[in-house]
Amino acid sequence: MIRRWFGILKDISRQNHDQNFISYLERNMVIYGVVKTLFGAAMVMGFYGLDVSLGLERLKELLLLRSITASLLLLNIALFFYRPSATKNRVQMIVAYYILVFYSPVLTYLAGGFQSSYWAGMNFILIFWLGLAPFNFFKTIGHACVFVMIYNGILFSLCWPVVDSVKLIEYNIFLLGTFAIGGVITYFNNYNAYKVFTANVELNAEREKSESLLLSILPREIAHRLKVERGIIANKYEHVTVLFSDLVGFTSLSESLEPERLVQILNEIFSKFDLLTEKHDLEKIKTIGDAYMVVGGAPVESADHTIRILNFAIEMNEAMKEISSRYGEKLVLRIGIHSGPVIAGVIGSKKFAYDLWGDTVNTASRMESHGAPGRIHVTERVYTNARDLFRFEDRGVREVKGKGLMRTFFIQANVPVLNSPVEV
Repeated sequence: MIRRWFGILKDISRQNHDQNFISYLERNMVIYGVVKTLFGAAMVMGFYGLDVSLGLERLKELLLLRSITASLLLLNIALFFYRPSATKNRVQMIVAYYILVFYSPVLTYLAGGFQSSYWAGMNFILIFWLGLAPFNFFKTIGHACVFVMIYNGILFSLCWPVVDSVKLIEYNIFLLGTFAIGGVITYFNNYNAYKVFTANVELNAEREKSESLLLSILPREIAHRLKVERGIIANKYEHVTVLFSDLVGFTSLSESLEPERLVQILNEIFSKFDLLTEKHDLEKIKTIGDAYMVVGGAPVESADHTIRILNFAIEMNEAMKEISSRYGEKLVLRIGIHSGPVIAGVIGSKKFAYDLWGDTVNTASRMESHGAPGRIHVTERVYTNARDLFRFEDRGVREVKGKGLMRTFFIQANVPVLNSPVEV
């Protein structure tokens, strides 16, 4: 039993100190504030019929009190609907509550004072009000205690000097019991709401993990389309730049290194390349063994994709020098680049893959395989697109497998030279 009570106190403490939960409670209980205020206004006016049926003496005063109170409650709702928000919802409910708090002792007084039984009905309304309010447990108890003090103070003042102390004690015992029930209702309402809230938090965390995993496989734009569209996702891009890189001597390197060290080196290399793709706003397409494929200008089209790919390629070589020095291994890339049209889309039904197809892809791959270790090998089209920003070395016309004779170039320097004369 003691452990159970400690558990309840722990739940209450956790709920009362979790600001995210409190904000969630206020946001999701806006409708309660409006509905309960309307309910309160309806009850206030509806029970005037009871005043008449009981033959109470101060019917005019009671009608005036009820009309003013109901009008204030309705005005409170109208003000809430002017730019509603979670903060205004909280204020609206507190104001409506205290309108009823001040209304209750005056109603009791006009209905017969200490001989009236109207206070019992008001307790029912207030317990309903507090039990469904978007307040935490301690605030609910605090508002209940304030009500008891205001109710006693006003009713005692209005009935003075004719005060029935026995009735006053009876009222307060009933009030305290009523608010104790209200506190229990609040606790269980908040307990259930907290379970829903924590479940939603966990669900959102899992959704973010799934989203992150999807974005690690597909471009953001394609991932979004995949979630909202049905059917095949495919596009044709007239102008993109494709890069292939390959780790020279990877086969012999894999035979000489321990598996863990080999994977560690590859992981660091590709992780560094991934960071560079983000830096230059490029899209990683895939890795195959030690090969790395990147595209610029898809799926988000851009005018400077060739320049960004070349800057990326230069930084790839710089990164390889740093990693080689740190591991004491000879790690060199062979890089090939070509620009042109491609078709891009998503294939697969279980393991999605965003891929590129077309002659541009094949030509970029040929530039890599016909290149040289540590060099960036490009086609004449890439040279034409970037010759005003980089120095190039003309390799002349040579036979390229599957492509025939092609004029190709190496980037001559490891840094771009802006507005410099082209050296060919």
